[in-house]
Amino acid sequence: MSELARIVTSIPPITRTFTLTSLVMDGLNSFGIVPYSSFACFFPEAVKNFELYRFVTGFLIPNPQPMQGLMEMYVMYTFSKGVETKKFGRNFPDYFFYLAITFPLMLFGAYFFLPPVLSLSPALQSALTYTWAIDNYDQKVNFYFIPLQASLLPVVSLGFRILVDGQLSFLLALIGMSAAYIYNCIETHSFGPLESFFLAHHGNATNRLGAGNNILRWVYSTGKLQAPQWLRTIFSKLTGNDYNSAPLNGGIHVTPSFKQNPSGGRFNREKRAFQGKGRRLGTKED
Repeated sequence: MSELARIVTSIPPITRTFTLTSLVMDGLNSFGIVPYSSFACFFPEAVKNFELYRFVTGFLIPNPQPMQGLMEMYVMYTFSKGVETKKFGRNFPDYFFYLAITFPLMLFGAYFFLPPVLSLSPALQSALTYTWAIDNYDQKVNFYFIPLQASLLPVVSLGFRILVDGQLSFLLALIGMSAAYIYNCIETHSFGPLESFFLAHHGNATNRLGAGNNILRWVYSTGKLQAPQWLRTIFSKLTGNDYNSAPLNGGIHVTPSFKQNPSGGRFNREKRAFQGKGRRLGTKED
């Protein structure tokens, strides 16, 4: 196997499909073979001609400007790979289920709130950026050489959109972020990070000596929404991977150890304090 083939096959499947589709569409458009408009999500044409593929390819059309188009493809690849590998652990059905929820929400927002557009890629990029940032909220990232907390990345990228790309790109990004926000609300059974902002649920838990090992995580980064059983069964049969078996890293679910605090705080603690040896009080150790 050549080095290029090895690199391509190492990319997780959905991210690989997105990236290769964008590259192929860009090449076909550049050589004048098939224009971007043939892949754009124009709702009347898609429904009338039953061209349902437009509902997916419309999100993968890069910016017509070559440099910006390459940058957008890189952003989509980076965050999609991060979401697919880390958040979903390369679990194909779970990532597919995430897209099955966010894509209709983004299509709904674009259809009812925006004029017809050639590319919906800013919406997909924004959704992936938001989901990745929530899952990696405590990491440090560089945004155009500006270091910042990952949890601030969605807001900063929105501001960058309106300054550089204009109002339409900003609104598309806002729609994508809103779709990812709704998904986060569903998976965490909450009202999302804005809940903690408006209700001042800070939950600043601290470690104490003698209290055992406490692991603190932001509530909104701990959600794990599994794909339905029937969907996992279908993909198990199609791919040959068993997505219904016991947890195995790298494709099968790992059950999260963090549960939401019923008091509404943003942080959870998992305690592993010493439980004793089970001897009755007053007895001597052998």
